[in-house]
This record gives sequence, C-alpha cells and structure tokens, in this order.
Amino acid sequence: MEQVELEVTIKGQDMIFDVYGEVDSGGSTRWGSDEPPWFDVEIDDIRWCGRKISNRLWNEIMKHHEDTIVELFEKDYL
Repeated sequence: MEQVELEVTIKGQDMIFDVYGEVDSGGSTRWGSDEPPWFDVEIDDIRWCGRKISNRLWNEIMKHHEDTIVELFEKDYL
C-alpha cells in the first residue's frame, strides 16, 4: 500500500490528510509493451492525525479532491 499527503483547507483550517491506496501501472513501449502507458490507483483509506475519517468527510474529500489525490499518487509512484 502506497501513501501520499493531501493538504486542503476545510472551513478555513489547513489540514493534512494521509491517503493510502493501491497503485497499478503498465504499458509503455519503454518496457517492450505494445499498449500505451496507463496508471490506476484504488484509494483504500484516508486518515487525519492517525485516525480514520468519517464517511461524510471521506465523501466530501473524494467529491472535491479525488483528481488531486490521483495526481499526487501518479507524481510519486509513476
């Protein structure tokens, strides 16, 4: 399981969340594959100060920041 930090402002407060997920990638002619490069991440857990966040907060983070989270994983693990 891989991890990235997501920094967001919620109700005027800056917060850092630890986001955990499974990263998978493949393709690329660099490795002799005929398929184009691809990248996928399955977000498994989001924690704040070491604690799981509520389902409501999870849904709000995913609604507004899912693309950013995927970009963070892609930047760190591709």
